[in-house]
Amino acid sequence: MRGNWRRWLRVWLLLLAGLTITDTARSMPRRRSTPLPQVLERFGPGSFNCAGFALGTYQWMSWPDTCEILRSARPLTSPDAPLLDGEMRVWLWTYLSRRITEDGCVESSHPDAHLVSGTCDSAGLVYSKSGAQPVEGPAAPASFRPSEFEFVGLNPYGQRVFVLRQGIVEQWLAVRPLSRRD
Repeated sequence: MRGNWRRWLRVWLLLLAGLTITDTARSMPRRRSTPLPQVLERFGPGSFNCAGFALGTYQWMSWPDTCEILRSARPLTSPDAPLLDGEMRVWLWTYLSRRITEDGCVESSHPDAHLVSGTCDSAGLVYSKSGAQPVEGPAAPASFRPSEFEFVGLNPYGQRVFVLRQGIVEQWLAVRPLSRRD
């Protein structure tokens, strides 16, 4: 019984934190979802994730495949460090992720990440894609940093589901663009 009480308290605190984050997010300006017709018409919006979009393959890339590509990346000391000819800048956030339902079911954590890259204008704004979500932007790269606690939808039983991201680490990398898929 004692362990069950602690579990409910932890879920209640997480839900309370989620409501605070959600209320804060509502007061912030929203990023406008901007269609990129040439990319979306050619590849389809659901055929690539953030890694495929940022690295220019326009394919759904697994985390191991993304890690393999990023192994050859050159670490940068700051987000505005100079690039060599032919390189593009990548912002990478890595973390442990788990989903939590409002009734207290918690899945085990797993490594996950989000990345954005490149510039679309002289202001240094970028576009971003998160999973099956639409392309968003343009916005400052830091604005695409994943939140620590976020409502992601309802499960098949109608319960609210949240994602909890722990230990978010931001890195800046320089990579050579990959060849795009035909």
